[in-house]
Amino acid sequence: MKKYITELTAFIYIISFTIGVVGYLQTNEFDFISSCYNSLRLFILEFDGSVDNIPFLLNLSRFLSPLILASSIFLALKKYFNLALLNFKIRHLSGHTIVFCNNESDINFIYKKPNTLLVTNVLCDGLSLTSENINDIEKVNIKKAEKVILLNDDRTNLSYLKEIKKRFSNLKNITLYIRLEDNENVRMFNRFKLNTNFKKELLINPRQLFSREVFLKNPVLDYVNHDNKVPHSLVSGEYENIKWLIFEMANISHYPSLKNLKVTLIGNESEKQKEMLIDEFPNIDEVINFSTIVKSSRSISKEDLSLLDITAIYISGKTLEESQITASHLKRIFYSNKTDSINTCVINFGFGLIDDVYETSEFNSEFNIKYFDYRILEDLNIIQHLDVYDLIAKSIHDYYKDLYGGEDWGSLSETIKMSNRYQAYHTNIKLGYLGYAVDVKSKADKISITYSESQLDVLAQMEKRRWNTERLLSGWIFGKERSDKLRIHPLLVPWEELAEKEKQKDRDTVANITNTITSLGFSITQLDE
Repeated sequence: MKKYITELTAFIYIISFTIGVVGYLQTNEFDFISSCYNSLRLFILEFDGSVDNIPFLLNLSRFLSPLILASSIFLALKKYFNLALLNFKIRHLSGHTIVFCNNESDINFIYKKPNTLLVTNVLCDGLSLTSENINDIEKVNIKKAEKVILLNDDRTNLSYLKEIKKRFSNLKNITLYIRLEDNENVRMFNRFKLNTNFKKELLINPRQLFSREVFLKNPVLDYVNHDNKVPHSLVSGEYENIKWLIFEMANISHYPSLKNLKVTLIGNESEKQKEMLIDEFPNIDEVINFSTIVKSSRSISKEDLSLLDITAIYISGKTLEESQITASHLKRIFYSNKTDSINTCVINFGFGLIDDVYETSEFNSEFNIKYFDYRILEDLNIIQHLDVYDLIAKSIHDYYKDLYGGEDWGSLSETIKMSNRYQAYHTNIKLGYLGYAVDVKSKADKISITYSESQLDVLAQMEKRRWNTERLLSGWIFGKERSDKLRIHPLLVPWEELAEKEKQKDRDTVANITNTITSLGFSITQLDE
């Protein structure tokens, strides 16, 4: 509507003017030129009262025209004073969050609070400001902000980031959140340290975050009672829907079995999907043992799966209905094999309404199918979620630095920070091995966990495998001399090849898990056997 407001206003003026002209002509006392002149005078309350029999249209125009002009002046003044008030508020904002976005639905992904300035092309909650171009950055008092959140497309976000860094030299008190969905852009951001001006920076990839949340809620193996099983997931779906889920699996699925994660892709395109994964994520085939069943998901038979020791199933097809049918078909097969306890997750990227249609379906109750809708990101409070795990990651790093030295958290590259964050995400799997779990939503309870020497060694090896995986997926290789620039590391070797002092570093790190969690105010709870 705002787009056409000028055209609509001009149209109303023309209509009123035209009515006035016709009204004057109807008096038969004025020619066309005089009628036009007198019609214009009506806008400023100048009416020739000498006219005896005033036509209806002229009467209408003599009241309508000044009313239209007065309304225009009022709206213009209102807009001016609102803008002045807005600018006054912005100049006096401090510790606020600035969100750049062009899609109203994207606002659901952020952590909302009253002190939020939304720079957007759509109407949103909070203070609103139109941003048709980059120059509006100057208007949002960015120097006094606490957080800057870029939620546009990759290209726009990177151009905004470039402009912010160009115009403002000191942003050390600001936390940057930037949405990047293209994997090449993510790598460029991480590798070339585009973040050096900020207090800290966190990437927002909604699909990846959604996939991570699904996986953390439903891992390949339960957090407890995994009995040294090798994690093995059965995955079916569209490539763009499943790739981040598999990436998150690779980074987090490190269990006491100390074996590589197994992933079996099923579907007509499964072999092609495998090649695409290997092409997009370097070295992923070194940390995941892939297998494929090149067959329609719905035509998979009992014989196809009889030799597979599957621990979890993840499905995300073109439509929710397609995913649900595939899930129920696979669960029926495992049910017939008396392995119906396998967790099965249907992952929905926005097709339909899960709660209304499928939560109470017979398939859900009969086959224990869990549904995850993309909309859970709205309840997750992404910014708050990222902050929590960033806090845990920083605490892990600070403990290591105090023991063995190293750079401050703020000086670390994004790839090194991300390694620590995945260590934080892996905490529940480590604690699950001991029969415990982290609850970041509850206040800390004093709890003491005793580690046996053998348990500590297993935890250290799990951490070593996790670290190796994260390095490999970030494109690092083994070399005798470390080079962060070239991504070469001498410790990128199996546990067995580590020197004892390096093994002890891993033991020291995992032994401090409980202290790390409770010192931050989070709770550790005991899991049911």
